[in-house]
Amino acid sequence: MHGIVRSWQQGLLLRCVWSPLLAQECRNAPFGLIVLGLVGNVATIPGTLTAEGLVKKALDVVDFTLPERCFDRDGNIFISDGYCNNRVVKYDKEGRFLAKSGSEKPGKALGQFNLPHGMQVDGNGHVWVADRTNFRYQELDNNLKPIREFTNIGVGWTICISQGPHQYVFASNSNPNGNGPGSWDITGEIYKMELDGTIIGKFGKAGKAPGEFATIHQMDCRDPNTIYTAEINNWRAQKIVLKPAQGAS
Repeated sequence: MHGIVRSWQQGLLLRCVWSPLLAQECRNAPFGLIVLGLVGNVATIPGTLTAEGLVKKALDVVDFTLPERCFDRDGNIFISDGYCNNRVVKYDKEGRFLAKSGSEKPGKALGQFNLPHGMQVDGNGHVWVADRTNFRYQELDNNLKPIREFTNIGVGWTICISQGPHQYVFASNSNPNGNGPGSWDITGEIYKMELDGTIIGKFGKAGKAPGEFATIHQMDCRDPNTIYTAEINNWRAQKIVLKPAQGAS
């Protein structure tokens, strides 16, 4: 199981089920299965893996590998397809293809990606993508047209947007694959931002102690004062309670 997420529509879940063999180089995996579906018979996107390691879909866009996913308020489904492909895809709640940004090949221009990973949709319908190997985050509109990039908050592994009338963005600057020499000196923190990109602050650093982080794969920030993190290099989850600065009203 690579992940699970609840949609804006109460009671609907999008599931991603995959074989551990998919962790191999994509075109060398001999078999496997990815199933994407909405509980409640709203939409189902089945897939099977060929000998070449490509997932064939019975839809307009094929070849997903280890996707991340999220929803907007209208129930549209957004898929970040970053392993072997480098794109973000939009479907409606019935599973019909609507739009795509990026392609199979990596790129550095706006609207192009190099291993798009975590993804969230804000209350305006904008899609925020952690563009992992490009060391940045991108903001797209609801039709996946690029708006801007953020290159000052580190390695884009995962992103979270809080609920409520005033939403905040939490972006993880996680250490890259391999933990190369010096990577822990420049990574580890989580940034808190406004939707306009203004950085409010940051917390944490790379490490294994409480309040330190090593490659955050996913976050839950529905309450902006309570952040849950899942770390793949530390093999743990943490609950972080944020407190206002002294003297703040």
